[in-house]
Amino acid sequence: MKKFILLAIAFITLQSCSVTNVFTFHNDGTISTDMTLDMSEMLAMEAKAKQGENSLKNVNMPKFPKEWQSVYDFQKNIGSKDSISEEEADLYKRSMIKGLFKDDKEVGFELRFSHFPPEQFASITTILDKGKQKNTPLQLPSFKWEGKELHIDMNVFDSKNDDEQAERLAQMKKMFNIELNNTLVFENKIKKIKGKHPFIQKIDAHTIKIDVNAPEGKKKKKRDNEIVIITK
Repeated sequence: MKKFILLAIAFITLQSCSVTNVFTFHNDGTISTDMTLDMSEMLAMEAKAKQGENSLKNVNMPKFPKEWQSVYDFQKNIGSKDSISEEEADLYKRSMIKGLFKDDKEVGFELRFSHFPPEQFASITTILDKGKQKNTPLQLPSFKWEGKELHIDMNVFDSKNDDEQAERLAQMKKMFNIELNNTLVFENKIKKIKGKHPFIQKIDAHTIKIDVNAPEGKKKKKRDNEIVIITK
């Protein structure tokens, strides 16, 4: 799991792509995640440059299954030699993966983590976090969830305290055309949002969007370090 995910994340830092994360926060304190990496634009650029077929093979990515499959089984099927602990094996058996297809062509992949307790969710995000390079625009969320209140560390998304880094991130997003989408879905209705930040947008009674590309306008908006979402 580590090798192909980290390889994909490495490509995210260098190429045009779309990353969509949908996080579902359940009443029992668990978290589910659907993560989609769409590399169709990157693959089209590679095919044009090499005058070849638009294929993940051009970027040394494995062939993904068309139906949902456990990451554990997928890892065995592609002949991975990664050594994993019993704890990691359990996580991989409960994590699902499949290819993303457009017009019958494989253009990326989807990952699904269902009803992971916060500590197991943290283990998965730690693995993904290792794939980040310094000053890349890919930022992984920092959540604290116990079934009623969600605490979000906005410093993970924001570089307000480092103007030089913020400028580098902005330039990289423009240069590599990376689209990041993070949506938070709650089983219960949202009762209150504590804190303000231009990236936080309430879509409806159950949904929040974290839009790192949201324009701030001429007036500088308040940017709290932590946002707390309280549900009913």
